[in-house]
Amino acid sequence: MKDTNHNGERFLKAFASIERSLNEMAGSTVYNSFSRLLAVCSSRNTVVRTNQERLREYAELRNAIVHQRDDEEELIAIPTDSAVSDIERIARLIDRRRTALYYATKPVRTVSTDDTVTDAYHAMKNLGTTKIPVYRDQNYQGIVTMETIAGWAIDGGNEEVLCFDILERTKIERVVFLKSKSYLEDVINIYESAMKEGRRPPVIILTKNGSRNQRPEGIITAYDLPSILAALI
Repeated sequence: MKDTNHNGERFLKAFASIERSLNEMAGSTVYNSFSRLLAVCSSRNTVVRTNQERLREYAELRNAIVHQRDDEEELIAIPTDSAVSDIERIARLIDRRRTALYYATKPVRTVSTDDTVTDAYHAMKNLGTTKIPVYRDQNYQGIVTMETIAGWAIDGGNEEVLCFDILERTKIERVVFLKSKSYLEDVINIYESAMKEGRRPPVIILTKNGSRNQRPEGIITAYDLPSILAALI
């Protein structure tokens, strides 16, 4: 027989985690109601803003299923499996420890300035991507795109030409370097800013300290946005 109380415990644990995260996000040092925390944090955090109405409903559900008796909380109703799964999902997303690296493509495939354009083309084709970072040792040099290679080929380019030689043909691709331990929210803010300013989404390269001269540990492009946005819904 299923232990229904377990659902209640899981729900309350997830709700407490969300409340704790919201307090940290808001920088609260005094008591704030859950509705007040939502109002403050929805303007600062995409996950909270996207799930704001759900969180209001879960706050009402939390009050409905708990009866305070003396110093103990007594469950008087049990949330459904779907409600428990959903609030746990939101709690994981709001948890400030979830990093951008979790959602990035890794390991990162790169090419060297001494690799040929043909090498870069085959690497992108195998990865199913349209851009690939170019490095000299651990030093970032730029990005080669499929668009650049197409233009080079149309102009009758020699297949032995090196990646370094066609970097100047690449349209300036905006690349942002972030620390590998940056939060998902940092990534979302970068893409939201680009959209508001009418710019193309940048390539985000994650390195240990956010330096362009460190080995890339993860990469996020516009192709990763659907999976990131799907996690927010």
